[in-house]
Amino acid sequence: MEEKNEEIKYCPECGEANQNNSSYCWKCGYNLNQNPNNEESETINNLLEEKSDRTNISLIIFGVLFVLIVVFLVIIRPILNNEKLYDEAKKAFDEKDINTAKEIALKLPDNISKYAAVKNEIIEYEEEELYKNIVDFLAKNDLSNAIQNAKQLSTRKDKYKEIKNEVKAKKLIQDGDNAFNIGKYKQAASFYEQSKNIYHIKGITKKIDKANTYYKNQVAELEECFIYAYDEVEAVKSYFDKNIVNYLKKDLIYLRLDVMQNTRVALRFIINHVASESLYWSKMTYNIDGEIFQYELPFGTVKEGDNITETLKAAEQASFWGFDALIPFMSYEFWTHADLNYSDYSSLIHKIINSNKAIIRLSNRNGDTFDREITTNEKEAMRRTERYFMYVTKGGI
Repeated sequence: MEEKNEEIKYCPECGEANQNNSSYCWKCGYNLNQNPNNEESETINNLLEEKSDRTNISLIIFGVLFVLIVVFLVIIRPILNNEKLYDEAKKAFDEKDINTAKEIALKLPDNISKYAAVKNEIIEYEEEELYKNIVDFLAKNDLSNAIQNAKQLSTRKDKYKEIKNEVKAKKLIQDGDNAFNIGKYKQAASFYEQSKNIYHIKGITKKIDKANTYYKNQVAELEECFIYAYDEVEAVKSYFDKNIVNYLKKDLIYLRLDVMQNTRVALRFIINHVASESLYWSKMTYNIDGEIFQYELPFGTVKEGDNITETLKAAEQASFWGFDALIPFMSYEFWTHADLNYSDYSSLIHKIINSNKAIIRLSNRNGDTFDREITTNEKEAMRRTERYFMYVTKGGI
């Protein structure tokens, strides 16, 4: 204390510390030499110094308390809270309230071994219950519920992997059976093959063989429905459904399959119209089960020509009367023809094929129209040609 008094002198006016050799207080300007009573000055200085020491002690105590509060809030309180959660999770698990136990356990950190252990214990119990449920559902042929439970089951145990594969394989067989029942035999065989590669189920080989056999027969029957014409100039082989294409038919809507020399395959949407008067239509309107679709065709899409159609009677009488006698039985007709990209109208074509009633109206810019209903034979021919296209391009029907 005495050493400090030799170095520091406190101002009796404001209490500010000053150098011992200072004559005036640097803060308030008080004359430090005007008090002749050195003993009184020293007493004042001592009191002020003690006050400063008490202030420092208070600050230290406050700092220690603050640190203790922080330690409690950051470290001790979370530990106590986790211990409480741990006890609650254990209690819920012992009471077989698995959902509550899992919900509480998920709030626990993973870096403490006993917390991680209780989490694993709950998860293992839950997965064992899922496994038992799947076994039970499969025994009852309840594949839908088996699939839902299998989605939640992990693969950390071999028996879990095996039963998940069994469920997946049976789902593929179900998909294959559904495809088989609607005549998609190639797709059915593919489902069965996938199932066999995942998990071998009794009878799957027979299903594969049966689907492949039906598919071969289906392809053979489909191929019998088509004839083709070869264009030597453009080297294009065009396939037509022989059950519908008739070049003497005046009006016809159909699909044509073109195979080019470079093996490129194209499906075309063809609309023919033949009449005694030229229509030269440029607009198509379809009423498909009450739903209206309109298409304006670009200039040049519809091609026009003319032809002379002989009736059978005229041909028979020509052999007797000679050429001159044939003229009265000939009719001069106008022919219009649109050759469109299938991909541009695929949605429309599917609606036509699957419709109960579809009506087409061809119209020109003068307001002239021609209406007719698309026949069942035309729809079925388009359906067969689509399937044949799928077979040629993708190996499936």
